[in-house]
Amino acid sequence: MQGYEETRTTHYCYDKVLPDGSTSGTMVSFGRDSETVPPQMWSMVWRRQLRLRSEQVFWRGLDGEEVEYDIPPTPVPSVPLPEHLERLLRDTLHYSEDQIGAIPLRQAQDMLNAHYSRELRLDRE
Repeated sequence: MQGYEETRTTHYCYDKVLPDGSTSGTMVSFGRDSETVPPQMWSMVWRRQLRLRSEQVFWRGLDGEEVEYDIPPTPVPSVPLPEHLERLLRDTLHYSEDQIGAIPLRQAQDMLNAHYSRELRLDRE
């Protein structure tokens, strides 16, 4: 499934967090198998929702090959993150080592602050 998480509501929903922190995903109707997606809508799905480099990447992904997303390269941080930030990202937010290595210090600190703010709000409820 290329790392996509599937949920079902009134549609099949597929979502994945990309290395830059943005998301790739789409929804698929429970419609009939014989229905096809109009070409202009299909282009929007693979280009804007799934954020793939090309339609061919989609078809290769269905065959189990790795896919390429049309996202800007993530900047490499100039200094390694402090251990407490790495621990939050790895153990609490479950980021991969590659994802952790691509997060700038300021963004990691903002994520830590948001995490503790959320916990404080939950404690007060």
